[in-house]
Amino acid sequence: MKRRKWLHIAAAGALFTMSLPLTLWSPTIANAVDPVVPTTDKHILSGPQVDELANTNLTWYTYNLKPISDFGTPYYGDDSDSSSYIRDPARLNTETEGKMIYAASVDIKDVQVTTHAYVKAKLDSVRFEYSLNGTTFSTISTDKVTRHYVGRHVKDWQKFSYHISSIPSGARYFKIIIDGGSQATTSNTAISKVVINKAVAPVQIAPTNEIFDGTSVSASLTSPTLGSTISYRILPNETYTTYSTPLVIDKPVLIEAKAEAQGLEPSLPRTFRLVPRSSLKVDKFGQSYATSFPTDTFPKKVANEADLLADATSDKSYYSDTNLPKPQNRDQYGGKSGSKDEYGLTDRGFFSVQHINGNPENPVVLTTPEGNVFFSLGVNGLSRVDTFTEVYKNGEDLAFKLGLEDLPKPWEIPGASAYKYDSLNQINNFSFYSWNEYRKFKQTDGTYTVGGDEDFYKRAVDRIQRWGFNSSGGWGLGYAANNKLPYTSMLDLLNYNIAGTKINNLKVFDIYALDKTIAGEEAGPIAEKALTDRIAAAVDPRQYNKDYDPTKDADKLLDKYLIGYFIGNEYKYNEFFKGVSLLTPTAGQPVYLKKAFVKHVKDKYEKAVTDPNTTPLSEFKKNWNLSGNTSITSFDQLVSISFARPDNAATLADIGGFYEEYLDKFYGTVSRIFRTYDSNHLLLGDRWLTTVINHQHASLPSPEHPFAARHALATAQGKYMDVISLNYYTNTLDEEEIKILNEINNKSGNKPILISEFSFSTTQYGFTTKIPSAPTTDTQTTRRDRYIDYVNTAAGLGYVVGAHWFSYLDQPLTSRANDSESYSVGLLNVADRPYKTFLEGVTNTNHEIYNVLKATKESVD
Repeated sequence: MKRRKWLHIAAAGALFTMSLPLTLWSPTIANAVDPVVPTTDKHILSGPQVDELANTNLTWYTYNLKPISDFGTPYYGDDSDSSSYIRDPARLNTETEGKMIYAASVDIKDVQVTTHAYVKAKLDSVRFEYSLNGTTFSTISTDKVTRHYVGRHVKDWQKFSYHISSIPSGARYFKIIIDGGSQATTSNTAISKVVINKAVAPVQIAPTNEIFDGTSVSASLTSPTLGSTISYRILPNETYTTYSTPLVIDKPVLIEAKAEAQGLEPSLPRTFRLVPRSSLKVDKFGQSYATSFPTDTFPKKVANEADLLADATSDKSYYSDTNLPKPQNRDQYGGKSGSKDEYGLTDRGFFSVQHINGNPENPVVLTTPEGNVFFSLGVNGLSRVDTFTEVYKNGEDLAFKLGLEDLPKPWEIPGASAYKYDSLNQINNFSFYSWNEYRKFKQTDGTYTVGGDEDFYKRAVDRIQRWGFNSSGGWGLGYAANNKLPYTSMLDLLNYNIAGTKINNLKVFDIYALDKTIAGEEAGPIAEKALTDRIAAAVDPRQYNKDYDPTKDADKLLDKYLIGYFIGNEYKYNEFFKGVSLLTPTAGQPVYLKKAFVKHVKDKYEKAVTDPNTTPLSEFKKNWNLSGNTSITSFDQLVSISFARPDNAATLADIGGFYEEYLDKFYGTVSRIFRTYDSNHLLLGDRWLTTVINHQHASLPSPEHPFAARHALATAQGKYMDVISLNYYTNTLDEEEIKILNEINNKSGNKPILISEFSFSTTQYGFTTKIPSAPTTDTQTTRRDRYIDYVNTAAGLGYVVGAHWFSYLDQPLTSRANDSESYSVGLLNVADRPYKTFLEGVTNTNHEIYNVLKATKESVD
């Protein structure tokens, strides 16, 4: 049963009743008196016992515990065993304890207790007490209790083993207590098995330190139970081996070991981790283990949790109005106050594109809903998403391969979002940033909800506004309007297979799925409706998204803080010229784009070839080096044949002409549908990939006029987009880069350009790659100087209306989940520490942007 169903049942707790009167029981306090229960009603053990807890017939008594089987289905483990007891949900609002007592006619010397705990929440405390007489109970100290987890969690539940030894002589009563908050609505721990005087003690290891120096270590396995046999396996091996001599370990390993003895219950498997120090790459704060941080700039390396707690205090001074005030003379949207009247602009109620004094010959600017000039200084990635790294895959623990110190367990981060789960509800990703964030703020900031996205976002907005940023770029959380921060949204068309529009082998949108002359009389209209529904639901979710809660957020159509929509991100148009001819339709992958290409060249060659001595197909086959393939007897056959494009003028003209046709059809269709449902917000293009911006065939059709992917792209987007967005990663905006930007602006009909991503990374702090690659120096001072130059240059061009930094946070040293990217591109590092030297330049540049922006340096008539 899923967790949410349990919560539902717990809310209906009044339906459950206890079999014993409430007045008979009271919460247990160590060294206090428990009411005596008539022994005729309860069981007294006469010797060793294994209690599988099918019922409570073997206990002396229980209080505030409820069998999971009462709920119809079990909750823990693999959902196949209902023999388990939790604190009664009906009583949790008033009762903080659940307890179970065993009594015996012989001394109770050792006990093994098996529990299952809900890993996504703070674990209930499990305590143990003993009594000589059943009346006065004493606490068993924690040094007498060995607790360890058993295997990996199954779904949301983790098995634990508690072995309690050296219980004082004469103990005849043993109490198990599950604690929880008095306001709890559920219990997070279930008791599932108890073994009295019949369990083998768990395996121990020496040395106990999991990290060892040198090239190898000799590991000894023992069990306190005399005569026991130990077996072990090196995970992920499935077969156990009998232990006889110490194990020589020379690499990172997980050792799972258990002990058995004749006539006793075997110990539960226990996992030990041994790691040579030399293999560690990342420490327990996600920092490079071996790399020393620069001593002349901040941030310094976090050494312990105390450093994080100190940061939470020092942050209040750093992010203060005294130390880091927000920019002055800006309207509520971050635009230049008073510029509407100064530059002859109008207030259109939403973000818009206007020319100074309404003159098309003058610079183009973005304007706020109040009509003031707005240069979008944005930050991409206002979320924790890019801080996650993959730590499990197909059941394998990747921590060794990644060189991590031991990760915290999910139950050690209650309420925080440091772990992510796959479709089978198994852990697969971990965020050191989230773990640090939890440890930093958990005790010192009463306003902070640990793991809460809204609090994270509110904190991020306050920070970036102090650094002079005025907007959220791509990949942010959905709380921008609530925090009065202008933001962008995304239609994200490529991440959905909208009725056959996704092409797995080529990252472009298959707009021909909507064309009934290509896709068919039935499929085409279906795809048209699917795309329409997708866009409508994105821009007007209250009306068109059936899963949307209309009471949750303001009407998106009327959201004045929403600048506009990106269509998608980094379509690979540079691959278009060689990739289209290689496509072939398969089951579930119709690739209407290939059919459209074949139709395009068929129509072209049939019109162009007039020589009676050849045929259109022959001419095409000659140009495409297919003449030797005599099996191709018609153009239609080309749809199902994968063939490479030889790089010559004829084939470039063929694919280039189709590329222009495709772009016009794609952007024209999207624009038509979008503006049908949203006439208030801007259409911002699709964040060109840097390789698309720089793409060109140097020798075709001529050196003077090279064919480039950006040419037709700028022309098509100029017809249909309000703004052209470029992810332009370059270390400078020098003469060559500015030439390209000028070219895009000219070919688009002088449409404004938004630099939707740019960044300067570093190989300091243990990172091994940079974005982009190159210069020999990559210090925080270098990053600072490049930012100043890049943003000021862009703002001075007259048609660039914004620059969005990528990204708010550094990516993990061990690569972001399901990706190879590992860049130091953050404004802050993994420990939530800002790059202050870099940010000094960022802050000064951002605060002064309207003194640099070409459109506002002087009025243009």
